[in-house]
Amino acid sequence: MIGGWDVGIILGSSCFTNSLDILGIDRGDVMSVRAYRVKQIDFEDSESFNLWHDRKLMDFLDGEYDFSESLNGGSGMVELPTEAIKEAIKLDLDEDTVKALQRDIEVCQDEEYITYYCF
Repeated sequence: MIGGWDVGIILGSSCFTNSLDILGIDRGDVMSVRAYRVKQIDFEDSESFNLWHDRKLMDFLDGEYDFSESLNGGSGMVELPTEAIKEAIKLDLDEDTVKALQRDIEVCQDEEYITYYCF
């Protein structure tokens, strides 16, 4: 709690610094967010899905999880809840896509989110 506000709720906002200003909270009262240079991005050899061709999947991810909107950060990195991928494989998807998504679920079974690098 900072200034009577639950910081966890504020931190979830994309307007964190503006929220602090609006709430009258001194930025010195909260933990800072630091930027680190990326040395390496390591990703799988084969794709999990294709953003242009897997329309049913993309319609689902956009409609339920704002997938395309989350790409606007420019890094190409997107995190999706593992539960979202479990729901997605129930759609009428290409067999190869379903297998790839099932593999993602298996590899990340202990994780709450699966990170995808889109390029």
